[in-house]
Amino acid sequence: MPQKWDELWKNSDKIKRWSIPDYHFTDYIMEVENNFNQLKALDMGCGIGRHSEYLAKKGFIVTAVDPSLTAINYLQQKSIDENFPVQIFQGDLTWLKSVEDNSFDLVVSWNVIYHNTLSELEDALKEFYRILVTGGKLLLTLNSTNNIHYGKGIEIERNTFINQKKLDGEHPHHYSDKDEVDRLLRNFKVLCLSEDEEEVGGKLFKDRWHWYIFAQK
Repeated sequence: MPQKWDELWKNSDKIKRWSIPDYHFTDYIMEVENNFNQLKALDMGCGIGRHSEYLAKKGFIVTAVDPSLTAINYLQQKSIDENFPVQIFQGDLTWLKSVEDNSFDLVVSWNVIYHNTLSELEDALKEFYRILVTGGKLLLTLNSTNNIHYGKGIEIERNTFINQKKLDGEHPHHYSDKDEVDRLLRNFKVLCLSEDEEEVGGKLFKDRWHWYIFAQK
């Protein structure tokens, strides 16, 4: 999987598009706290760091993790060039096992954990809950069963598909309906939940429906 993402992050057009923070994300962040200084944030699956950069410039103490070496090298260089602090690690969701309980005030995982089977997705959410402080916030996206890509490719389990025609199609994509989202988030207090079409870099991707989640431990 990292090799595919390494290919993506070598494309200047993709980098430009994926450098702009998601508007759902920025709206939610403004509801977290008035003073972000010294709050610890984890950006799990950070990519080239559009949200890590935003958080660091707001005053968060940011840890950014991604499996793509190309992506984290890009973020490392940008953090030096633009002088914003961020601690960067190469790793996938198994990296979470190394984190102590109650370590972060905020966990962000944008367009990440649905690239798994349902059980792996559930494990990630358990880890997010564990590493958040009491009252800590979670910003998360999940694929919706209304997404245009739902049902395409080989179904390896219920609502989970491998679609080799997609750039990231070598690994599973899990899609959730509202009932499943509610069940997955049952240990969290859901502050905001919306189902919207995806927008990346100001471009709307029609019928690419996602769940946008703002929750609290």
